[in-house]
Amino acid sequence: MRFLPLIILLIWVPLTSSSQVNDCYKRVPYFRSLDPVKLSCRLTKGLETDSEKVCAIHSWIAHKIRYDVGKFYSFDYSHVPVKKILRRRRAVCVGYADLFTELCRNAGLRVSNVSGYSRNVFTDVNDRFYLSDHEWNAVMVNGEWRLVDPTWDAGYISDYRCTFLGFLLKIVTFGRHEIVKYKPHFVRRPWDMYYLRDGSFFSTDHIASDSIWLLLNPSERIEELENDSSWYFRRWDFSDTMLPDTARDFARLNLISMSPEDREIAEGFSMYRFNRKNTLPIGNSYRLMAQRQFDRTDFQSSDTVKLIKQCNSVMTLSDSSALFYNSCLYYLQQQREELTVNNLFKKNNVKRENTLTIASSRKALRNIIAGRQIARSEKNRLNSIVNQNVSRNRSLQRSRKFAVTKSADSTRVSDSLMAVENINLLTDSLNLINATISNRIQLFAALEDTAISRINKYSFASAKNRGTTMMLSGMRLNFEDDMDYFIRIVKDTFLTHKFADDSLLIYNDSGFVIRYMSRERKNLSRDMNNLYRCHKAISGQYAKLKRACVRNRDLDRQYKSNLEIYSKELSGYNKEITSLQKDLHKISAACRKQKKFTRKEIREYKKEISIENYNFSVRRGYINGRYKSVRRHCISQRSLVLQLKKKMLKISMKLKKQ
Repeated sequence: MRFLPLIILLIWVPLTSSSQVNDCYKRVPYFRSLDPVKLSCRLTKGLETDSEKVCAIHSWIAHKIRYDVGKFYSFDYSHVPVKKILRRRRAVCVGYADLFTELCRNAGLRVSNVSGYSRNVFTDVNDRFYLSDHEWNAVMVNGEWRLVDPTWDAGYISDYRCTFLGFLLKIVTFGRHEIVKYKPHFVRRPWDMYYLRDGSFFSTDHIASDSIWLLLNPSERIEELENDSSWYFRRWDFSDTMLPDTARDFARLNLISMSPEDREIAEGFSMYRFNRKNTLPIGNSYRLMAQRQFDRTDFQSSDTVKLIKQCNSVMTLSDSSALFYNSCLYYLQQQREELTVNNLFKKNNVKRENTLTIASSRKALRNIIAGRQIARSEKNRLNSIVNQNVSRNRSLQRSRKFAVTKSADSTRVSDSLMAVENINLLTDSLNLINATISNRIQLFAALEDTAISRINKYSFASAKNRGTTMMLSGMRLNFEDDMDYFIRIVKDTFLTHKFADDSLLIYNDSGFVIRYMSRERKNLSRDMNNLYRCHKAISGQYAKLKRACVRNRDLDRQYKSNLEIYSKELSGYNKEITSLQKDLHKISAACRKQKKFTRKEIREYKKEISIENYNFSVRRGYINGRYKSVRRHCISQRSLVLQLKKKMLKISMKLKKQ
């Protein structure tokens, strides 16, 4: 009875499927379409073949009759006079089927209503069929029975609607944001998805309560149809190559020729044979038989024995009817429990999975926030190293220690050799320190590149995950859930990558890769200190060598060369450190930008949970509302038949006393 949402149907159905239903459409003025006989004549005027007549009738209904959403959610599936439907221009599935049957009969076509079980967005893969919940039609076209569903071909129910404030927000944000609220409404969209199809196509999501209308060759048992996963994977058989089920054509013609009461009685038994859980129709059959026997009883007859037998017959039929009504109440309760368990699972599963994704995203967010702080801090500390290098170089260049040192009057060989040896050792150490500093800077740059690369990869993955979650939320707005294939395949794929995506910010299981920069920056600062101490020590050894030797001009040149080397080294290192600072600024900016998007990602996960929680309450209301409605109907029918039994029991007791 529930319409398929547009988002699902557009994916698997050819976009040209509505061409035929539009080509057959005929406009009839409102006041000339209130009488079904005249309307049928106007629609089929000038048409010769059965298929043309059916197409015209089907197309007019699909274009003109709106689905009565209010009646559907009040669980009122009672038959409405066809003239009232034409006047109000709205109906539920029963009304659509009745109108189609009436117009086709007036056009001289053989047609029948078909009640049965439907699969829709509320249907789960493990659901079983209990009571009929939908009605469509079977019509004979050119000697062959075909199936038509004018209800689902008229449009669909959209459950959420954009609010006025949401509409304004959508305009301001150029469609990026909107506000919706739960407000089921009918959206007219005529097409021919369920027009003149065979039994194989219809069995995907339409299962007739009476196996005679399955039009399957050979016919299948209810258990096989319950276990059929075609609907779960949305696989319709469009081939339309199945051999027609002509073996029971006579039985179908005989059935549609019966009076409404005889047909209801016959179908009740047939439906029960096909599905033992569908006990309401057979309960109605026994009730009608009991009422018919009661109406035929001649209470003025003087044949007491015959009257007592007739009373016993009515009471027996009433007992059978009451028994099946009680069975219906049992199966109703069983169905309600199954649906409630599934509904609770859907809600808890989304909450469980999204709680994990939110926790993972929050951990990533903490790393991003900490990474930005670390990047800014390290940038300032690298700047301190540069300033310190400039200050130390200036201090060493301005040092007067070597200049004020006086040369010896005579060379002290031991002291001069010791100074030369120390200078050579310090020069070797200086080479090692420079190599270490170069490697340290390269490692720092590599860490920066790794950090930027990982942040960019995480940013791309985060945007992808956010988009996937928005798509899942959109599907949930159409009441897809975690027991549906297209939600599950997307969600399972998403979960497979989500935690790996968040781990991009983790390096060697020890935290964000930026944290390693702090250690390398400390080592770099220490190496810079060692470089300064080494050059300072070399300057001191040159001063000692000057005191131990007779004045040597070459010594002054070597001293100045040491200062120039230190100045050049610092100039090169400062440029590289400045470049590192720029990369740290990029990292800080990327973290600042990604922090906003990660928070949006977390909000999308929370939004998906809130949508599913609301859907849970809507599904619970639908499950309980339908249960109560059908239960009231069963109890009222049982009360009628028990009153009839009580009346016959009193009459029987009086007759036995005579």
